[in-house]
Amino acid sequence: MNETMLEQIAEKHRVPCKLTGQTNDDEKIVPGKRGHLWQDGPALMICYTDDGCKRPLTPRHKTNALAKLGDAVVRITQNATAEFCAEIRQDHKSVERAIRVVGVRRFKITKGIPRPGVGFIPTASSGALFE
Repeated sequence: MNETMLEQIAEKHRVPCKLTGQTNDDEKIVPGKRGHLWQDGPALMICYTDDGCKRPLTPRHKTNALAKLGDAVVRITQNATAEFCAEIRQDHKSVERAIRVVGVRRFKITKGIPRPGVGFIPTASSGALFE
């Protein structure tokens, strides 16, 4: 099956990639606390918004977010008082910055690591202190 660029980025950076709705023709997004990432053709886009947040964003939040993104922004497509949508570069550092700005929760790395049993106390002899 063909993976989209967004799915490859999500897998590489250990973040979730979800459909936006119930139908099959909806696009996939990487959701975060303060917006989401999505793919628009060959471009990777970031949407910084306060939808679903308890406190609304201020222009200062927007300024700080753009400062954190820095040179990762190629162009800003929508520009409001406290929200924006922008195209970002697809290199590793730029995607990392965008993931942090949007507030995406990462998956924990637990593949192949056995979980300790109940009452497990890490000791030097078990080797758990040296991992």
